[in-house]
Amino acid sequence: MAEADVTKAIVTQQVEAMEGCKMFEVGVRLDGETREEREMINCKWTKGELYKGLGWLKFKNKEGRHIYIRPADDEHRFVLLDDLKKETISQMAKDGVEPSIIVETSPGNFQAWLNLGKDVSGAVRSAIAKKLAKDYNCDMHSTDSKHYGRLAGFTNCKNKYKMENGLYPFVRLRKATIQVCAKSRDLIDEAVNAIEAEGLREIALKKNTIEKLGEGGVGDDFNTIGYHKRTALEEFRSEMGGLRKRSDDLSWCDFVAARNMVRRGWGKRDVAEAMLNGSPNIEERKGRYVEDYIERTINKIFDSPEITEVRANLLKTHEFMQKLRDKVKNQNKELER
Repeated sequence: MAEADVTKAIVTQQVEAMEGCKMFEVGVRLDGETREEREMINCKWTKGELYKGLGWLKFKNKEGRHIYIRPADDEHRFVLLDDLKKETISQMAKDGVEPSIIVETSPGNFQAWLNLGKDVSGAVRSAIAKKLAKDYNCDMHSTDSKHYGRLAGFTNCKNKYKMENGLYPFVRLRKATIQVCAKSRDLIDEAVNAIEAEGLREIALKKNTIEKLGEGGVGDDFNTIGYHKRTALEEFRSEMGGLRKRSDDLSWCDFVAARNMVRRGWGKRDVAEAMLNGSPNIEERKGRYVEDYIERTINKIFDSPEITEVRANLLKTHEFMQKLRDKVKNQNKELER
């Protein structure tokens, strides 16, 4: 059988086992030194378009690019687990969480897709992935609901897997069925309960953080000065959008975004709430130290002599403009009499 036919046969088996998926996202990425070089090319395809694109994918793979796949639908039934060993997969089967798709990404290393039997939200899939990753010592960094898995039939081009003959090992499909996980209902129910509990915890945490940092009355050193066309959250997200293009250090981005907002007159409460709701994955990054992290960041900004001077000038300008508006308002009233 020709090489192209072998690749198509393997890809077809894996894709057909992802039952119920109307669209797929295929990722093509190069191992590079810079962020730009490592940027993923995302192709959103139907099954038919994916099969037609195999020639292009093979060409990109020969260039040294990795080939990945994931369901494109917001709701679907597949949960990905990464960095598994053969013994772990055997134990999962005994425990009633047997994968429907198993991919050997490199010799002795596996990824597995679990079929839940019904489409669920990304939050539920991620909660299930986190639980199973913890239970079976998988890669916790691969538990988000939109994580890519490798597409079998192509090579794994990581340098550490390069063989003595200069070639790279193929990503092999070890299992591809439509088998539904026996404990899918229990996993879904447990995930939903965990999400509800986490939601209540986050609400309490955010309320406590905002109240703690929201000291002071209108016009004092800690509250928002002046008028702003956008909300604090919109402004924070706008700042972060530009900063993240310059750095992958989210703590640095948080600090600079918050400082820029304070320079424009935003107060502690507004900046704290914006950071809490706008900083990417802040709960996962900082865990139970979220409140301390935000408090330290904002207090460091407000304790700066530069910020003290900036806000004093802003307050003077605001008070002057307010007096001017009041004067104009009174003059208009006099004219109306």
